[in-house]
Amino acid sequence: MGYVVMISLPAILLCLMIMALICYLIGRAWGRRRAQYYQPPEPTLRSHPRPPEVT
Repeated sequence: MGYVVMISLPAILLCLMIMALICYLIGRAWGRRRAQYYQPPEPTLRSHPRPPEVT
């Protein structure tokens, strides 16, 4: 004799929401990592003083 497993609709929706949240968080972390890779380099600080202005 087999067992009948009943899963309620709220339980299914809860599982789907949890899976969607996990995918969102993973995608956000992945996107931020890619954004750091493709970000333009920061400007370098000047190592020499500015030349005097000619008036």
